[in-house]
Amino acid sequence: MISLKKPTKPMNLKPRHSNHNNKLDFIVFSALILFSIGLFYSLFNFIGNAIPPSSPQIQITGYSTSGTGNVLAEVLDTVSIQFNNASPVDRSINFGSGYVNVGCNYCEISSEGSSDENCCEGDWRNISQDYLLLENIGNIGAKIMLAFSSNASLLFGNANSEYSSIKYKAVDNETGSCMVGMNNSWFNIGQSTFDICDHLSHNSNNNSIRIYFKLRIPNDALFDIKGVNVNAVGEVSQYEYE
Repeated sequence: MISLKKPTKPMNLKPRHSNHNNKLDFIVFSALILFSIGLFYSLFNFIGNAIPPSSPQIQITGYSTSGTGNVLAEVLDTVSIQFNNASPVDRSINFGSGYVNVGCNYCEISSEGSSDENCCEGDWRNISQDYLLLENIGNIGAKIMLAFSSNASLLFGNANSEYSSIKYKAVDNETGSCMVGMNNSWFNIGQSTFDICDHLSHNSNNNSIRIYFKLRIPNDALFDIKGVNVNAVGEVSQYEYE
């Protein structure tokens, strides 16, 4: 069984601020509330029972003040991204189990929902569409990168590298989500960080991208349950579109 997994928790990154680094690890919201309360003061002065007729019998004096309150809040630029499939089960791509047909050098399967029916057997013969959904839930555009725990040579052992590969492709989930830097081509994964979008919008109507995977499994791959961890990394985008 081949399973591509991702973390269940969102990765939060530090806010863009003059006293902080661009990479953001968490969301900060600070609010300062200042207020003043109006003071009302009254003074009553009652003067005597027997007062000369020329003087007022009752004298009342009063003084009051009023004020206004201020509520101040500073909202910092923050990047927060998460894999946002509906459930933990959905936060993985499971290709199932299978084998390479006799006479074929490899079996190629894609989470877009395609496979080589001539060379792929078992679950690999009929692949359903599946993808990882990555969402920007922060309040500023984010540069998105992916990091992987393995590569094809490590995953498939001492297999023929000509016939083994693991590739990824990122596409918009909603039109216009990645506003710059999106490349819809297939790329080989490796044990390093790969840029997939230079500016992922934080607009709730278009703030997510899909990540698909394609495996080319050689006929001499070692028998085992294979898996690759996928980590998303985000930082403040250098572009100001929003």
